[in-house]
Amino acid sequence: MIISTTVGVNFTNCYLIGKKNSKAVLIDPGDQPNKIKDMINENNVKVKKIINTHGHFDHISANTDMKKYTEAVVCIHQNDQASLTDPNKNLSTLLGEDNSVNLESPECLLKEGNLIEVAHYSFEILHTPGHSPGSICLYDKKNSVLISGDTIFSMGVGRTDFPNCSQEELISSIENKIINLPEDTVVYPGHGEKTTIGRFKVDVWEKLI
Repeated sequence: MIISTTVGVNFTNCYLIGKKNSKAVLIDPGDQPNKIKDMINENNVKVKKIINTHGHFDHISANTDMKKYTEAVVCIHQNDQASLTDPNKNLSTLLGEDNSVNLESPECLLKEGNLIEVAHYSFEILHTPGHSPGSICLYDKKNSVLISGDTIFSMGVGRTDFPNCSQEELISSIENKIINLPEDTVVYPGHGEKTTIGRFKVDVWEKLI
């Protein structure tokens, strides 16, 4: 199963991936922990890992609550680990001092080529910097699935006008890691509706380049 619920002020897609009545991983618990708990309970799963596709506040804010609830290990790319503990790097300072996000350091640091295995899924970590230094996508070749975080969306690409972003790196990440994946690969983005690599090429990429 790949199911999701939308959380927080930026309508972030929080994904639960695994097998009903068995094990799962939780991706981008950005806010509203009670809503995420309901999704977990409705599917009766044991969450083994909490994975952040990058370190911006709208993808990490419920990490602590969900870690306490599930006893799962929090994972993020090594280049974004400081974002969990630094409100300036996770951009929560944009929400005002009362809403700053300051979390614990992660127990698990991800890097290019790592594998996340759950149920019949085997996701390879693709390091796709640009939207943030440690942005990642998770790619399952066998099942033709890409969890894209904020690297690509059904109708756009990740913003690069925040601190520590890079438009040049984002373009390079998409050109070298994503655009040549099989066109029938289903893309589950950090915000908005799912798409495919083929549709992304036509709807977004060919209009940008």
